[in-house]
Amino acid sequence: MKYGEYLEEQMKDPEFRKFLAQESLLGDITEEICRLMEEQDVSYEELAKRIKKNEDFIKRILGGGAKLTIPIIADVFTALGARLHVVAEEEDV
Repeated sequence: MKYGEYLEEQMKDPEFRKFLAQESLLGDITEEICRLMEEQDVSYEELAKRIKKNEDFIKRILGGGAKLTIPIIADVFTALGARLHVVAEEEDV
């Protein structure tokens, strides 16, 4: 079975689609945080200070090892002088 066929088959499973949506959203959020940090030359240590957490926590949230919550996401974007906008799009199934 080719990968495209496999993925098409997996997308029929609502649990797989839910998992994929979650991972995609987390990836988008962490990518934006990293982009802002790079643009502003903000280190893990500096961001940690701004949100009153430790540097390891920042590394874990950006590496997927810590749970990102709405309050944490808001704190991080606020600390970077940014606001996160969410736009919903219909899913292509």
